[in-house]
Amino acid sequence: MTILSPRKFKRIFIVLALWSFTIGFGGYYLVLKNRQNTTKTVKALEKKVVEIQTENIAFYLPNGSESGLEKITEIIPVSGSNREKINRVVEKNLELLVEKRFLSDRRIELLNAYFDQRTLYLDFNLSMGQLDEETQRNSLIIQSLTNSLTEILGIERVKYIVNGSEGKQLLSKYHSHS
Repeated sequence: MTILSPRKFKRIFIVLALWSFTIGFGGYYLVLKNRQNTTKTVKALEKKVVEIQTENIAFYLPNGSESGLEKITEIIPVSGSNREKINRVVEKNLELLVEKRFLSDRRIELLNAYFDQRTLYLDFNLSMGQLDEETQRNSLIIQSLTNSLTEILGIERVKYIVNGSEGKQLLSKYHSHS
């Protein structure tokens, strides 16, 4: 067994010290470099953040005694197209009707919307068919949707269609703002 001479021991110690120094500074460099990349990424993301523009829309909801409609104003995101705006207004109106417990079926969904002159045709899924019966409550719900929609885009009247077919009672008519 060989014992290291003080000279060899000193050389090994210096080599190990230099390697430790190199590894330490290399690690520190990587940490700093990573921080700079993170900062650049955060700054890039901050530039991409876009404020969502909103607009106030008038919604008409049945009053507490269900004898008429009351007007409230809600904020919705600005839409890029008329169809998108109609979808958002219908969705928000249905959401408000469910929140206020005037409408119990959350499955009512707008399938399609199209214009013909100043008439808006709204095609809903089959769940909308439950509102075809002429009752005070159903009339208020339909009038709520109609009044909210006729306040936008110059719409004069609304025709409700259920899964591509006309209704037999309440939904067989054209509805105007009242």
